[in-house]
Amino acid sequence: MPAPGSGAVGRLGASNHALWRVERARGVARANGWSGYTALQLRHPYLKPRPDASVPDQGHRFGWVTDEVLDYVSSDRELTLWAYTPLLNGSYTRDERPLP
Repeated sequence: MPAPGSGAVGRLGASNHALWRVERARGVARANGWSGYTALQLRHPYLKPRPDASVPDQGHRFGWVTDEVLDYVSSDRELTLWAYTPLLNGSYTRDERPLP
């Protein structure tokens, strides 16, 4: 980890990118001796929508954790999955935000 205030980052991450783009970027980094992505941040709710479902507030075509993502992350010890929106923006716990 870099020292605080050194102007360097401790980890690089990608959010809402297709796996092939993440892997390509990691390959470019390796080939050039640069630090590559070590974190992948995607939406990972407890319930998965149907593949053809229209999900409000999705916003990102590649923003969901899939079985392929889980396999990719579990095969690389340097890569960590950071999940967001596991409670679907409050849909599990707030009556005014029903599940779509």
